[in-house]
Amino acid sequence: MRAVLGHEITRSRKTAAEPIGVRHKAPNELMLPTSSKPDPRLIALVRILARQAARDFIQAARDGQERCGLAD
Repeated sequence: MRAVLGHEITRSRKTAAEPIGVRHKAPNELMLPTSSKPDPRLIALVRILARQAARDFIQAARDGQERCGLAD
């Protein structure tokens, strides 16, 4: 308590933050696109990424063989 101009003032001793009560409500179901066909751009992107990953894998295997002296 403090005295200010003859009046006593009490301070709240709460140190923990209180929740403000605002919450995001997640939907019960996932939102799916209206068409059941996959996006052709997505299919093309996945194919490109798969090809690049395969190239990187083969190159890493060849580099590993060369380091060990097992190259054909």
